[in-house]
Amino acid sequence: MPLTGPEISDKWYELEQIFAAVPFGMVLLDRDLRYLRVNRAIADMVRMKVDDMLGKTVAELFPGHIDTVRPFMMQVFDSGVPQYSVERGMKFEEGQLSLLSSYLPIRDKDGVVTALCVVAFETTDLVKAEMKIREARDAAEAASQAKDKFLAVLSHELRTPLTPVLAMVSNLQGRTDLPVDVREDLATVRRNVELESRLIDDLLDLTRISQGKVSLRQSDTDAHMLLQHAINICRDDVAAKRLELKLDLTADRTRLSGDPARLQQVFWNLLKNAVKFTPENGVVHVRSSNANGDLLIEFQDTGIGIDPDHLPRLFKAFEQGQISITRQFGGLGLGLAISKALVDLHGGSIRAHSEGRGQGAKFSVSLPVGVGTAPAAATAPKAAAAGSARSARLLLVEDHPDTLRVMARLIRAMGYTVETATNVADAVAKANAGQFDLLVSDIGLPDGTGLDIMAQIKPLPAIALSGYGMSEDVEKSKAAGFTVHLIKPLNVDELMRTIDSLLQ
Repeated sequence: MPLTGPEISDKWYELEQIFAAVPFGMVLLDRDLRYLRVNRAIADMVRMKVDDMLGKTVAELFPGHIDTVRPFMMQVFDSGVPQYSVERGMKFEEGQLSLLSSYLPIRDKDGVVTALCVVAFETTDLVKAEMKIREARDAAEAASQAKDKFLAVLSHELRTPLTPVLAMVSNLQGRTDLPVDVREDLATVRRNVELESRLIDDLLDLTRISQGKVSLRQSDTDAHMLLQHAINICRDDVAAKRLELKLDLTADRTRLSGDPARLQQVFWNLLKNAVKFTPENGVVHVRSSNANGDLLIEFQDTGIGIDPDHLPRLFKAFEQGQISITRQFGGLGLGLAISKALVDLHGGSIRAHSEGRGQGAKFSVSLPVGVGTAPAAATAPKAAAAGSARSARLLLVEDHPDTLRVMARLIRAMGYTVETATNVADAVAKANAGQFDLLVSDIGLPDGTGLDIMAQIKPLPAIALSGYGMSEDVEKSKAAGFTVHLIKPLNVDELMRTIDSLLQ
């Protein structure tokens, strides 16, 4: 019990005052773990009164916690070594109490530990805050996973109808009896379908792009040729707005070592933006030049311009400035972020400049110039010669009717025998009943997946076809037994080369 009256010296009185006034919990226990001193702060924490605790033992007051705290306390008594920052929780009817406690030995003049001082800080609010942060993090991760799943499904649905289009165009390109202008139109269709596929890839892989994890398909290419392709894609939009498109392509060193499709995508993004944000009868100026050993390409317009305070975050995903601009011009705000990531991957830089609203904008791309020869032109697949080795039997599994019809026709034109199926059950029945040299199967099917087919048939070379192109999708198909995973829309040349390679 506290001492009173004349027994209290001035020093002890001061210590008692400090003990009572400190804003954290403090108690003094004897070796029987009986409360000798208790301050108001600790009493309030444990929902009790000071007088109700004094003279009682820990076991009497907190029978549900004595087994947890006794080891720490007795260890301090026996060893004389303090125990710091021990976390423990206590349950009350009102809720959970979280404490961070330290156990300090109190010695007599002979150095014997005769008492124990416990200093406790309540961390309930901190623990609750940490729980909320953890819950928020879990919710964010769940939302991110849901977003990734949605983008994967969206990618699949967008890619699937492109496959028969690209296949038919590839087939027509193989004909030699078509007029030159028709062949040029087919090349334009094919180029734009392939570019559309890459745009879908960007939507799916946005996270990897922002993290710099996108791989490039390096080859030697000509920047002016890629610029011309981008311009051709945008010509209808330019004409519709009666814009003046000025070309000042004076660079004489235009060979680049990079990914042609990705670089064309950058040029298309910047040109498309210039056209989109320039009012009717405006001017879009595209220039190229060589500076400091690099190729500099500039896209300048007389459009709506950019607010100075928006320039620093212009290349961040989903940043589009004012809501009124977003409503007027639309878009997801991905183009510039993707363009910067792709330019960075090519060892270049991209910059934006504008004098402000209504003053137009200029985007400059600087890329290192590479030395090499022009890439060989892609050739359309040729039909197999009579009597060639292409007598193998293929099982083609695809639930999209147009894709199934066109692909079956193209593969048969290559000299192969093709049997088709539209679902897992039909494919498994045919595969187990007949002799096939190769399976070509879509992954997403009405009654299961291509992975289910692989699990129910005897082993044979297999090509997976899928609109799902994330790295985990490729890993799953290969783990199931597929030799190759091809992503829709299919490049027919690549498919035929893959079939030939596996059968040989």
